[in-house]
Amino acid sequence: MKNTIKLFRFVILIAAIGFLSAGCLTTGKVNTSLEGVWGREDIVITITGESGVFTQINPNAHWHIALSNGSVRIGDLKFRNIVQTGHLKWTTDELSINIGNYTTSWKNSTITMDESGQTIQVLTSGGVINPDNTYTRVP
Repeated sequence: MKNTIKLFRFVILIAAIGFLSAGCLTTGKVNTSLEGVWGREDIVITITGESGVFTQINPNAHWHIALSNGSVRIGDLKFRNIVQTGHLKWTTDELSINIGNYTTSWKNSTITMDESGQTIQVLTSGGVINPDNTYTRVP
């Protein structure tokens, strides 16, 4: 009986540690919805439904030059046709910028969210993982 009680306490302890590391006890639930405000160093986007729009473009960024030349505006789509394809994964069309002439074009991309629900990584088809394509959820 003593061994059963010790085992039960051990299982409860491990479960509590798991909930704490996932943020479940402090927040009640990990937010794995893609909807919300996401930011990185140069831009902030807001994702709602199947699209994400520019809500902020920071000065001294490539996107700011595209903003200045009229290639993009606040409220324009950054992501369109967002479709969930699995747990924490989505496909989308992403508006990309050509650094040479600051024009834009659409590219097939994949969005992957980390288990905490606080970070997403965007990978363009055929591209490499770029740290500049990591967004963090904005509170």
